[in-house]
Amino acid sequence: MYKPKGKHEQSNRVTIMLVPDSAAKIRHISLPKQLIVITGVLLLLPIISISFFLIHASSLENRLDLTAAQLAEAIAENSRLQSISESSAKTPDDYNDYDSAGSGNVQVIPPQQGADVEHKRLDELEQSLAVLLAKNEIVESFKQDVFDIFERLDTLDIPFSFNLDEILQSGGEVAAGGPYPGMPDYVISELDRSITQSIREMPAIKAYSEFLENYFDSRPIGWPIDERLVDSEFGWRTDPITGALGERHDGIDINSPVGTNVYATADGEVIFAGWNDGGYGFLVIVEHAFGYTTYYAHNSALLVSEGNLVTRGQIIALSGNTGRSTGPHLHYEVRINGIPQNPRLYLG
Repeated sequence: MYKPKGKHEQSNRVTIMLVPDSAAKIRHISLPKQLIVITGVLLLLPIISISFFLIHASSLENRLDLTAAQLAEAIAENSRLQSISESSAKTPDDYNDYDSAGSGNVQVIPPQQGADVEHKRLDELEQSLAVLLAKNEIVESFKQDVFDIFERLDTLDIPFSFNLDEILQSGGEVAAGGPYPGMPDYVISELDRSITQSIREMPAIKAYSEFLENYFDSRPIGWPIDERLVDSEFGWRTDPITGALGERHDGIDINSPVGTNVYATADGEVIFAGWNDGGYGFLVIVEHAFGYTTYYAHNSALLVSEGNLVTRGQIIALSGNTGRSTGPHLHYEVRINGIPQNPRLYLG
């Protein structure tokens, strides 16, 4: 079909020029635009995902702050009621019947009848308090489970902060509006409503906390080896053996003496442990949940086998100089759904 001169279709490819410092030939790499867009999106996904989890973790902390404050108020009201029930000296004014909202409307009752009414009311309040404290134990159990999870997450090398002592010391100051106003029966009624709500919410809070824990157990965190000297970064580089430009390096090379311990950086299952003919030498691949896999290459010895379950920090190999390597080091990769990521984002 004839096309007018001066018009052309927009190219669906992007050309990257690699200009060397020397007089070597300029190289061109042509990539589809769709591939670049998809790669960019995949690189952003872990950052967005982690931000999402941390925002929700922060909201959970705030919810637990309020719950801790409510429980502190319940304990304070218990002491208040005990002091009332232990009081023996009463005047007719002490037996005035306050309305449940504490509005101050007073109905004068004869002393003996007033004493009977007051003792009956105290018995009812103590029974209500007993029920309330029993509910507290349910909330406390859930709350402690969540605290344990958050405190464990706080030990990981991630941007997550949780201070149980600060929450417990905050007491009623964190609760919106401070202590509930009114007489003890009104206070207990309000706390009962609030803690009943907490009982409904706590299972969901615990479930999401466990989800966060599972996620961060599966997400690679920290260095895979005690050494910290990176000889070659992630991305495009000059081939260290041939000197050719434009080699894609899917991980980082960490300089280390032969025989240095290599650690798993997340919980998972070993899906490969053996010799790799593609240049990795003795290689361990660990598959984690949420689409993560990690590669540990050029080892001198392998300490795990295919099918083994490993945990973060477990020694899985000894570093070496096997395969396509120019010197002793550990080649480390992090992949999400098979797409190589920059391991620097996961070192902490």
